[in-house]
Amino acid sequence: MLYEATAAGISVTAIADRHGRTVGGIRARQQRMQLRDMKSGELIDPLPPLQHFAKSERQNVSSESARNVWRPKAKRVKQSSVQETIPDFVVDPDSDPISQIWAAIQHDVRHYVSSRHSDQAMRARNQDITLKRLHPGSDLRPAVSLDQLAQTYSITRERVRQVQMKSQKVLIARSIAKPRACHLVIAALIDRNVQNEGDNGSMWLTRLLLEERVSREFGQLVLRVAGKVLGLGPKDCANLTSGYSEATKKLPNAQRRAEREHQITSAKRQRTSQADGFVLNILKKATFGGNSAASEILVAADLPALRSCNGHREVFVSCLQQMVAYESSGERRLIRALDQCSVVDQFAAQALEIPYFDPEFGQRTYFPDLLLRTTEGLVFVIEIKARPLLADREVQLKAAAAEAYLGNRGVGYCVVDQNGESSDDIRNVAVSEPLKSVIRKKLQEKGVFRYSDLKSHLGSWPDDTVLDQVQSLALAYDLDYRSQLFPSAKSKNGLRLDFALRVSHPSAKRG
Repeated sequence: MLYEATAAGISVTAIADRHGRTVGGIRARQQRMQLRDMKSGELIDPLPPLQHFAKSERQNVSSESARNVWRPKAKRVKQSSVQETIPDFVVDPDSDPISQIWAAIQHDVRHYVSSRHSDQAMRARNQDITLKRLHPGSDLRPAVSLDQLAQTYSITRERVRQVQMKSQKVLIARSIAKPRACHLVIAALIDRNVQNEGDNGSMWLTRLLLEERVSREFGQLVLRVAGKVLGLGPKDCANLTSGYSEATKKLPNAQRRAEREHQITSAKRQRTSQADGFVLNILKKATFGGNSAASEILVAADLPALRSCNGHREVFVSCLQQMVAYESSGERRLIRALDQCSVVDQFAAQALEIPYFDPEFGQRTYFPDLLLRTTEGLVFVIEIKARPLLADREVQLKAAAAEAYLGNRGVGYCVVDQNGESSDDIRNVAVSEPLKSVIRKKLQEKGVFRYSDLKSHLGSWPDDTVLDQVQSLALAYDLDYRSQLFPSAKSKNGLRLDFALRVSHPSAKRG
């Protein structure tokens, strides 16, 4: 009991937690019980004698505030107590408002719907249909549909609807003639909440019905009765119920939008997680050549200026789109991952110039694809190549020069394909003995093994597994592997591969 808890010195917060109420609600009830001063809000010391809360509260129910707000056209009947007017009906004041209203509706339906019907079975049927259709239900839907009731009583859906509408008219008409339980409970709830919250009666009740997402049938009946409670005319009552109906139509759309936003957020979070995994898998393959502790001496002058992926988002995306238009499919996948991941903080495209020596062409310059700085401050250079080009002689020369150049600056370097596989993964691919024999024979006979020789040996176009084996031999035995991709309309991916495998120098390993 609230009085005993207050007298025992229990805090308002503890009382609210114990009974599942709000702190404001407990304070309001203490004020209505005259345990708390109305102006200062402080507890009265000593506490006054206990009065019966339900009775005293109902005796103080006033309709003046509601009439002043709504300027009713019809005179309301003032009632001192629900029990005094309807002795066989008892409402629990501690229950929630919807439960109180539903208990009153059940009472009125059982006592006044089809009360003069001669057929007892027909009377019971009509009352059952009315109660099931007027149940608060959930998610704006009644507890039982028209089709279910029609099937239960072997009548049409239209007949079920007619019984429901007639019962509602009876309840409203009798509530006007003489206030019944539903009328009195709604009046008490409106007066209580208008007094405590300074709210508009119809607005409070409409908001309550929408927040609880009761069935439209239940909500419309309650608002029709509330219109009579507040003394509204027919036009105002119609506006009140029509406004509620329009609001209920928007609720499902709002719910769907919320669900859609949740799905979009979840999908974005999943894409970010997948992109993070893809990028981190690439960065793990990076090598740090030269001085492994060089990150301690890394200064800003050693690297070109980097742009923030978030601070310059438009520039970042524009740069990525340009690379998508002109570079390989592998870079397109990485660029999508970079655009979605959260591990990369700064970015620059082809920002470094790394010198390297080519035995055939002399001194040359290499421009790596991507320069990245992670959110943890680590710097990486990433080169993306199509899988059949990973063991290419020029790619390997660039990789060796980049590892030496970047390692002394504390920058990691990795060259991978569109799936994040590196040349080390290709090196570990097992090679079949028949393929080894064919390549060894061609190298001994002609000094070169070409893509056309591989196709003739297989009798069909070679797949990625066979091409990986060829590259694995080139990396394992230091063979001169030179590959190139050409546009081709006949190929599935629009590219055609050609390669030539030779012995790189006399000291090369023999397989």
